[in-house]
Amino acid sequence: VFIGHSRRCAPAMVLAEALYGYLTSELGLRVWLDVKMDDKSVVAMEHGVRRSRAFIAIITGPCVNPDSPNDDPTVNAYFSREYCLKELRWAIDAGKAIQPVIRAEDKANIGMLMADAPEDLGFIGGIDFIDLERNDIEYWAVGVNKVCRFLDAQPPHEEDEDDEEAAREEAAEGEPAASEARNGGGGGDRGDGGGGASAFLAPLKL
Repeated sequence: VFIGHSRRCAPAMVLAEALYGYLTSELGLRVWLDVKMDDKSVVAMEHGVRRSRAFIAIITGPCVNPDSPNDDPTVNAYFSREYCLKELRWAIDAGKAIQPVIRAEDKANIGMLMADAPEDLGFIGGIDFIDLERNDIEYWAVGVNKVCRFLDAQPPHEEDEDDEEAAREEAAEGEPAASEARNGGGGGDRGDGGGGASAFLAPLKL
């Protein structure tokens, strides 16, 4: 999963890192988020987008850049950032599903946010936005569940399909031993046995 956001917007960074933490720790997904990557080059960004299962765009409007508070806030908006636009266009070119995400407080401002979008990206305004509120546990749970449903609906990247097939084959090879253990063979307890856990955990997806 690729998460795009404006690094010049502190609330966007907080939301991006919170979503990254949930998707990686709770779901075991591989997630590309620039601040978490060793290689932040343009080549690495494009590779991350094209190898992802889906693209999550955290869309924010004008905001104060904490590293340069005297900047014009409008240049810090998501649709004003050169690399945010590059990432989106790479995702479109690669045929990736795009899910726009906003802060709960921006729910009534979608039209204003989309007014800054380039013409070729205007279609994003027709997608159902998901709003997230990090400071309300119940509201957060509702939002991330919507994100999970979106991700579940996307096909894995072709290289991940190969990983999943290998994991299934590995699990199948372990099944006879697991069957023997269930029938009393080997004298040990059942534990997780037979590769079931590896079948669940091995196929990590972008």
